[in-house]
Parts: sequence; structure tokens; C-alpha cells
Amino acid sequence: MIFLVGDQILMLGHFDFGDIKYLIENHAYNQDELIDAYRHAVNIIDEEVENMLKVIASCKKIPIIIGGGHNNAYPIIKGVAKGLHKADVLPLAQINAINLDAHTDYRVAEGRHSGNGFRYAEEDGYLGKYCMVGLHENYIPQNVLMDIHNNPFIDYISYEEIFVHERKNFIQAVAHATGFTEDTYAGIELDMDAIENVLSSACSPVSITPLHARQYLNFCATDTKVAYLHICEAASQLADGRKSESTGKLLSYLVSDFIKANY
Repeated sequence: MIFLVGDQILMLGHFDFGDIKYLIENHAYNQDELIDAYRHAVNIIDEEVENMLKVIASCKKIPIIIGGGHNNAYPIIKGVAKGLHKADVLPLAQINAINLDAHTDYRVAEGRHSGNGFRYAEEDGYLGKYCMVGLHENYIPQNVLMDIHNNPFIDYISYEEIFVHERKNFIQAVAHATGFTEDTYAGIELDMDAIENVLSSACSPVSITPLHARQYLNFCATDTKVAYLHICEAASQLADGRKSESTGKLLSYLVSDFIKANY
């Protein structure tokens, strides 16, 4: 028995924007100029990511994106939606998204960053429905919570609802998300910061297990019309020198689980 055949998998490569970072950090005169320069750089990165994802999706392939921050959700959603529309898979360049995350990443559109990628995607018309699984109630700002409750195209199930109050079990929560977004293609998002014992600069001490993450990807891959998979905030080594072989191993399991579920 063969569990995974790699003849339909292409390892395409990676983006390297190190030159942009070097130029900004060595030429910005003050903090305000640094922020402005980085926000301009994000636009450059957005365009590169969007163009690559548009090409992949227009060939009717499922892109798997690993690494970087959740700021990349915006150009991924935009590029995949445009690509599927170009391939005549969708009548409109718009897709849904499911996100297993402790944070909404739906903060106000105050300049592009990792905390508002889905807000920008929605406001620009590329994101239709958005459902979040495992949100930490302590992390949701009141203004964002009100925006979510007033928007019929956005839904969530919090970590507390699943694991503290036990109103739904984990798989029921994921099934709710796939049902909410089932009207069209959906991107599958997984923030590694939400998983316990993962090397990260922002991992919460109250997290889901690696098994939950694997179950999430397996269920979503089999119960949605998958547009893409995006696993963000994952690194085997951080800037402060911390290293972890287990993070890379978990990533390999997550990706292989997703691919096997799509065969």
C-alpha cells in the first residue's frame, strides 16, 4: 500500500524580499519613515504573491503556501480568486475562507499588516464568506467583535465555546465552518501560532494540539471545494536563535494530511 505518491506535487520555490528589508532599515531616518517604507514594501510583496497565485490557480491547481505572516492572506485570496475566475471556474473573482486561528486578523484597515489581511480582502471584494475556528475571546477587540456580529458573511466559533463551555466539540466546530462556506470555493487557513509547542514568537500558552490541526486540515480538505492551503507563522528557527526540528516535522505532516485528503 502507498499512502502518498508525489508525482502530482510540484515544489515551486520561495520568495526572498531580503533586499527590500535591507534598504528600508538602512535608509529610513525615523520611526514614521520606517513604517511608511514598510507599508509601501507590503504593497510590493502583495503584488508578487498575487501574481504567482493567480498563475497557479488559473491552471486549476491547488496552491499550498507555507511561511510568512498572515498579512499574506490578502494577496493569496486575491490571486487565487482572480486565477479561478480566469480559468472560468468562478463567475466572479471571489472565494470564501476558513481560518483556524486564535486571532481574527480582521482588524481595521489602517495600513496593511498581519492583523487585517482578511478585512482588506473583503473590502476589495475578493473574500465572500469568512469563518474562524478557535478564536480566543480575550484577543478579540470590541470594535472587531461588533463588526463581525453585524456582518452576515462572517462567523466564528471561539476556543472557549469548544474547549471550556463544550457547546460543540472540535470536529463539530470545523463542520460548522465548512457548512458556512460551502456555497463556493474556500481557502483553508491555519496559523501555527494557535498550536501548542510550536516554535513561534507569538504562540499562546492556551492552544490547540497538533492532532487538532491535522484533523482540521483533513476535514476541510474532504468537506470543501478547496481553493488553496495557507499555513503561516511557522519557522524552524527564529531571529533570536531558537530552533526546533519538531516544527518542520509537524509542517510535513500537515501538508501530507491535506494532500492525501484531496486524492
